[in-house]
Amino acid sequence: MFIISVTPLDKGIFKDELTYFSKINLEPGALVMVPIRGRKILSLVISVKPASVIKADLKKADFSLKKIITIVHSGIFNPDFLKAAKEASLYFGVNLGMTLKFTMPKVIIDSLTNKKWPPIKIQYENKPSEPASTSPDCLALQESPAERIGFYRSLIREALARDQSVFVLVPTAADANKLFPYLGKGIENHTKVLHNKISDQTVITEWQSALENDRPTLYIATALFLSMPKKNLGLIIVENEGSSDYEPASRPYIDGRRLAEFIARAGHLKLIFGSTTLRPETIYRTEKREIIPAAPLKYRLTPNVERLVVDMCHPTSEGEKNIFRVLGQEIETILREAETKKKKIFLLVGRLGLAPTTVCNDCDAILTCAKCQRPLVLFHPKNKNRLYTCRHCHTDEIPTDHCPNCGSWRLTTLGIGTDTVAKAVASVNKKITTFVLDSEHAKTNNQANKIIADFTTTKDSAVLIGTDMAWHYLLEPVDYIGLVSLDYTFALPGFRVKEKIIFTIANLAELALKKIIIQTRLIEENVWRYIESGNLLDYYRDEIKEREGAGWPPFSVLIKITRTGPEQAVTKDMKKLARLLEPFQPLIYPTFTPPRTGQLALNLLIKIAPTAWPNQELSAVLTSLPPVFIVNVEPADIL
Repeated sequence: MFIISVTPLDKGIFKDELTYFSKINLEPGALVMVPIRGRKILSLVISVKPASVIKADLKKADFSLKKIITIVHSGIFNPDFLKAAKEASLYFGVNLGMTLKFTMPKVIIDSLTNKKWPPIKIQYENKPSEPASTSPDCLALQESPAERIGFYRSLIREALARDQSVFVLVPTAADANKLFPYLGKGIENHTKVLHNKISDQTVITEWQSALENDRPTLYIATALFLSMPKKNLGLIIVENEGSSDYEPASRPYIDGRRLAEFIARAGHLKLIFGSTTLRPETIYRTEKREIIPAAPLKYRLTPNVERLVVDMCHPTSEGEKNIFRVLGQEIETILREAETKKKKIFLLVGRLGLAPTTVCNDCDAILTCAKCQRPLVLFHPKNKNRLYTCRHCHTDEIPTDHCPNCGSWRLTTLGIGTDTVAKAVASVNKKITTFVLDSEHAKTNNQANKIIADFTTTKDSAVLIGTDMAWHYLLEPVDYIGLVSLDYTFALPGFRVKEKIIFTIANLAELALKKIIIQTRLIEENVWRYIESGNLLDYYRDEIKEREGAGWPPFSVLIKITRTGPEQAVTKDMKKLARLLEPFQPLIYPTFTPPRTGQLALNLLIKIAPTAWPNQELSAVLTSLPPVFIVNVEPADIL
């Protein structure tokens, strides 16, 4: 008899390790079905011991071990990947099962339990485990998209010629589709594009192909496919490393960029971090020689495009009153001239809808969702009446003419959304063809691609109005780009505000042929000085100095623990947790987003030196916390 330890592959089970017995000797990495709370749960075997070794302990135990139900698969994970997943679990304070689910499509997990999946077992070669972070094989490239693609193409073809596969990690499905024509050109039969938008059958087919054959393959995929069991992987490229889209929106809060580095380290693979603007902490690591620049890092915005920052609070002419305008004179002029010059224009907007916020002028209350208390967004769907929609729980409400808090009729809509800009464009030039691309106008990937195709192929002048998602779909440059409103970014909680703005503008500048116009009502912010000068080295030096003074990354690892619920229970739990974590000097404070009525939401923040993390003791505490506590290591924001 053998004693096996398993980790459940189920999001509802937060135990990292459970123990069972088996009459069959299994190898770590095998998949088995075990009984948990009356359910059959797919689990991964992480260790196996003969029962004779711990016979005395079993006799003293006040519980009896249960037997595994059945063996599902002899092993589907690459051992190097499993090693990296364990390292990521320790680093991000989550159990191994949650890490594996983060990197494995649900259809693969589900299909393992039925008869359609073939019983395949592959023996992987043992590779030396030299840390990639201290090796010249870990490189950084801060260059324009065209330069990066040329560099990648050369490395990819070299790898394929050596019968090695390549994994290009991208933050979104749109980025994967966008890269395919450039990286896959000439090697289409060797290239696979994988993301959550492809069919389940395609996922199963590609997974099976990775297990069954050694053919060198180029994968352009999101983090969901990092566990792809390709045994001849030789190169990992983390493209658009500076993108905030890598930051997960829900738990498990695992950053695919960090996990890719762990995989490269475990398998001793070549690793490339590439982006138009790398994250400041990545650049800092190049200075410390933890990462080697593939080429001298480029610190200047593209000089081929004129950049203009417009102060929207300044009157356009002497004696004119300072009135609120959605579009400045510069963008309006381009819209008027576009009709005769047949130009393409892209207008980036921070929010969707007509108005992101509605405020009462008497009591200052914000109109919020009756269910979840989040701010309501005003929309005007085509051929329908206006309505309020909650972007959090997707509840629709009929617009009210009075304040639900004080009864006042003095309600004011605030903010600029995509529909607001569309109305402003129509008021300037009714003849110009207008397209809107946001999550309301394009519910699916195909709908988004159709909007982009219609915009691109229109022979006359056209305007594309969209949120951040829109420019990820743009395949071809446009004549003019206008950033109608990025000021909302400064209201977001976090220390990465300038980093996000710089990344966005640097990438949009690569898509503009003639001019990029940035409108702002916060002209005093020094980020605009970096944009106008085009010198990003000054930005990096100032940003690093500011972070060092505040103790933000890369000078610390931040750990945020959030607890929401009844006020008394939350207060009691967080005080208890603070006592438990007292050696780490925790700080407790309210969350930025208010919880539902009658509830309390608190954060607990820990700063720990990068050299001291991961900490085995602290990580064990994090993984043992009940699911009411949300653990986020390296959070996008601290509020």
